[in-house]
Amino acid sequence: NLKAFKAARPLTHLICNAAVYKPKDPEPAWTDDGFEMSMGVNHLGHFLLVHLLMDDMSRAKGARVCIVGSITGNTNTVGGGLVYPQADLGKLQGFEKGAKKPVAMADGKPFFGAKAYKDSKVCNMMTVSELNRLYHKDTGIVFSSMYPGCIAETALFR
Repeated sequence: NLKAFKAARPLTHLICNAAVYKPKDPEPAWTDDGFEMSMGVNHLGHFLLVHLLMDDMSRAKGARVCIVGSITGNTNTVGGGLVYPQADLGKLQGFEKGAKKPVAMADGKPFFGAKAYKDSKVCNMMTVSELNRLYHKDTGIVFSSMYPGCIAETALFR
């Protein structure tokens, strides 16, 4: 319920940090809307929330949006370039096919859990760049992405 989420004053800061990482799952899990779980939770949910709050945040002074990325989505790093599989969205063939069940991967290829996570984080980083390019000048909202480091003791790595 977005109305309950919003305050009387415009929202000034939003950090999107939800994540699902299931590298060992042989088959994809699906969101209620039919998207592969990693892409749905890690990227599409953030994308939708930012979109729904954009008008509200554009009324705030000094508004900021941060979508948490991951080093694993950047092939120019050890975690993203040397740890198999590499993130690769291809030509977004999976998105062209609707990105819903049975299409599990952004590149349209068969499901690979570790790659699904990395691809979702690439989408996060690309989205932040595009949001900043399209909306910063008109809204004043600062869009950024960051990587907090590997927090291996959390349940994310179970």
